Amino acid sequence: MTDQTNKSDFIDGMKERLDTLDAEMNRIQDKVDETSDEARGELQSQLAKMREKRETLAGHVAEMRAAGEKQKGEIQRKVEDSWKAFENSFKYFKSHFK
Repeated sequence: MTDQTNKSDFIDGMKERLDTLDAEMNRIQDKVDETSDEARGELQSQLAKMREKRETLAGHVAEMRAAGEKQKGEIQRKVEDSWKAFENSFKYFKSHFK
């Protein structure tokens, strides 16, 4: 398998993760919409922050797509580290809806 294929596989995998994340965020948005007015504002604010972080991740993936071989490893680590940090934050946020 070539480095380019590995890069493509990594990007495809991240895109799939982002798509899954989008679906989860949409489900959570539906639940937020059903909460009391008092709680809704705070939850919408937190969800907006999660969406901003998601956009940052998508930006890193786009950066990886455009990167040459020399930058690939560094950007991949940045994407993976960002994903782990985001995933932990999102799991905590999502725990409020179980």
